[in-house]
Amino acid sequence: MSQPVATVARYQGSETPARVVRCYVADPDFLARHLLSDAISRDTYAEVIGTTDDERTMLRDIEEVRPDAVFVDARMLSDVTRAGLRNHSARGCCIIFVSALASDASSAFTCDAIDFLLRPASRARVENALERVRHRLEEHALLNWARVIVSGDALRHDERNQPESLVRAPDTREIVVVESRGGTEYVPGATIDAIVSAGYMAHIITASRVIETSASLYDIEARLDPAYFIRTHRSSIVNMRRARRLDMVSRGCGLLALESGRTVPVSRRRISAVRLALREHHTLGTRARQPTSA
Repeated sequence: MSQPVATVARYQGSETPARVVRCYVADPDFLARHLLSDAISRDTYAEVIGTTDDERTMLRDIEEVRPDAVFVDARMLSDVTRAGLRNHSARGCCIIFVSALASDASSAFTCDAIDFLLRPASRARVENALERVRHRLEEHALLNWARVIVSGDALRHDERNQPESLVRAPDTREIVVVESRGGTEYVPGATIDAIVSAGYMAHIITASRVIETSASLYDIEARLDPAYFIRTHRSSIVNMRRARRLDMVSRGCGLLALESGRTVPVSRRRISAVRLALREHHTLGTRARQPTSA
């Protein structure tokens, strides 16, 4: 029996199948490996393509099958393994660090992990990690497209090398080009959670990082699609695709909660517009996630 196919709204009004995240689980404990694999498999759009209890086997398999995400236990992180995982992370593979000890969380940064799961991890926590993986994969793919578009090679680029979640190049209006401390940044608008001003700087917040730039909020706003981005306050702009809940606070002002857990202020005069946009995007998102019969 074929699996259900979900559709999600894309940049130019098209619809594409939701991408299945291909996961690899490495854990020396059989029961822990089985439980985590089962939790991942319960997500409709995730699959476990391999498991192991051996470090060398893990590195060899990752090289051969190229998973989207690797869930690796802390006990399997030798110096060689850490170096190997960092190399795969640089290529776009997402590393999720797993441990029964909260004190191991700091070690996750040594292999460029994007998340840390404290065992035993609940199903909701695993789903949250998978969602983080999807955001990182989309961001990585869109950044590649941004470089292609900016270099002028978009028409010659081979789409077959792109992930399933990108069947065509995103609208170039949503490529925000700004100068940061690290040089020129090409930030796909779809990966942005929010932009907030901080003194003479602006912070572009994505699921995986915060980019500081001297560009003004108004300059950045001009490069964003107004169908998705809205001013919530004189000091903040939000991607409504990332918004989840509006909480009212004192004197008619509000706080807009994003799916990342961050909140951004909503001024009193923008409450109505934000509430309407949140309702519209929530309705569209719910429709997009409805599975269709095979």
